[in-house]
Amino acid sequence: MNKTQNSNIQYLRAFSVILVILFHVYPDNFYNGFLGVDIFFVISGYLITKILFEYENLLLNKVLFRFYLKRFLRIYPALFFAVLLTYFLAKLFGPPVQSLSGEIISSILSYSNFFYIFTEVPYFETIFKNPLNHVWSLSAEVQFYLFYPFLLFIIFKITGKDILKIRNYFIILILSLFIISIYIEIFNHIFSFYSSLTRIWIFIFGGFIYFSNFNHKNFYKIIGSLLILSVLFIRLDYSYQFKSLIVSLGIYFFLIGVGERDILEKSKKTRNLLLIIGNSSYSIYLLHLPLLYYLDFYFEGYKKILIFIIVLIILTYFLYNFIEKKFRKILFIKKQAVISFVILSAIIIINYPNNNQIISFFKTYNFFEKNYDFSKEINPDNIKLSNLPVTKKCKNIELIKRLDTHDDCILSKKNDPQNNFFLHGNSFVLHFIPLFKYNEKVEKINFVFSNEIFNKHNSNFINNESKHYKKFNYVLQINSLTDFSKFKNFVEKNEYFENLNIILIGQIPYLNGKINPLTCLNLKKSCTFSKEEDIKNKKDTDLDIEQLRDELIEISKTKNNIYFFDTYNKICPEKNCYTYKDNKLIYYDKSHLTPQGAMRLIEKFDIFLTINNLY
Repeated sequence: MNKTQNSNIQYLRAFSVILVILFHVYPDNFYNGFLGVDIFFVISGYLITKILFEYENLLLNKVLFRFYLKRFLRIYPALFFAVLLTYFLAKLFGPPVQSLSGEIISSILSYSNFFYIFTEVPYFETIFKNPLNHVWSLSAEVQFYLFYPFLLFIIFKITGKDILKIRNYFIILILSLFIISIYIEIFNHIFSFYSSLTRIWIFIFGGFIYFSNFNHKNFYKIIGSLLILSVLFIRLDYSYQFKSLIVSLGIYFFLIGVGERDILEKSKKTRNLLLIIGNSSYSIYLLHLPLLYYLDFYFEGYKKILIFIIVLIILTYFLYNFIEKKFRKILFIKKQAVISFVILSAIIIINYPNNNQIISFFKTYNFFEKNYDFSKEINPDNIKLSNLPVTKKCKNIELIKRLDTHDDCILSKKNDPQNNFFLHGNSFVLHFIPLFKYNEKVEKINFVFSNEIFNKHNSNFINNESKHYKKFNYVLQINSLTDFSKFKNFVEKNEYFENLNIILIGQIPYLNGKINPLTCLNLKKSCTFSKEEDIKNKKDTDLDIEQLRDELIEISKTKNNIYFFDTYNKICPEKNCYTYKDNKLIYYDKSHLTPQGAMRLIEKFDIFLTINNLY
């Protein structure tokens, strides 16, 4: 590959990283911008094939040693810096509850793609909610490096480095692996998207391009450009593997079409700009998502974009010039020291995310903790009945698979309480605890965290508990039609004592997925969303709020001891629902209220309990 071909590769790198950034900034406008990663894969396959093919008269072990040493120094020092930066950003400027320990470990050990596969996290649902999600592609690339040199040397051995034979082997490999990848995508799209096994053919396609004939033909260049632009900017819903194939073919035709000519030779300003971006594209790629993610909590619109560009340029300049370039050029003896340092640092980072002293230190200086008392006022997971958050203590009860009580999950306001509110359920019940805790008329509260609610043992336990109180209120949250069906069947099969009442808390409107509550809090914005749109989105699903409400109203009318509190219309009485109102953050995430949000219901809930004589 001569100098002009190298320039064309750098232009493609620049184009790729720009596409990925545009996708992360404007996902609705650059719907397929994530395919910029596939361009990186093709380029990587092209360059690695070139490097390995051009090693002459060297023993295999020496070739592999040189190859892996250079790859290590090319990838890990910069990755280490980006992960460390993300860790500090998370601890100082992100939500205090964000640990990222799994993401950090998997990123440094280069298995983050399989981390997301095993945690069953779809790419398009998490890419805007995770500052390290983009590292999956780097993990896939590292995994490719582990086996590709051996595959390539086997092919070289069989073919005697005959170019035509090598190309034939590559074609067979590409077609076979592509067909397998399409088959996998049909049955498991998460595995198909993240896995290096379904991305191998893209890297090999890059190797195939290296062995192709490069002739300057405008016709091929035009075809290549049209293929790339069509899949990137025409919004069609079809297989990701086919999209990758079209992009790969586009790069193939583009590169063989431009041949050995520098396509921007006459446009010096554009050429120089794209060469700068292309050369530093790895640093840009590592830094851009963490910066976007944490800036999103504090800024919006053009202000956010301007700050993002300025900070990205500064950090990229530092990372590329003082880490990425420096470590590629150091002497061999120093390389050993650098590798040892990076490995040692990685071990420290892996082992320290959950260290209590570090957690305490960062909590003191965390922006949200200092300015909004996040743990107490915002995070429902920190709601307490005694000394410890109920999520830490009351979740243990679920492990025994039977209903029971625990001292840390009880709040008794009187020595001889006459009423007891027994809350039973998961996080959908948990975020309503403030309604009971700060109600002076509620004399005792029990909370049991569990997803296994409706069984015979639970019914017997509740009846036995109710004997000790004048009023015993069993509180459940019914969030779906499936929940209601289980509850209805549970009630019909079990009898309850006369002093036992069942309070059903309804569903809340789900927050629009594009709204970040902490951004609304920082910017003091109401961040309204349409209640009608939420009802429409849930229509004819298990979360159908209108059907669910009708079912809950009906059963509360037909059963004397069942009472329904309609949180849906009470938390959102108007057409538009608020994320932030009256200097209070209402929503913690899509389907949970903050303690502040729950407290907005306390007066209405008190009236509900009084009218129904439940105290």
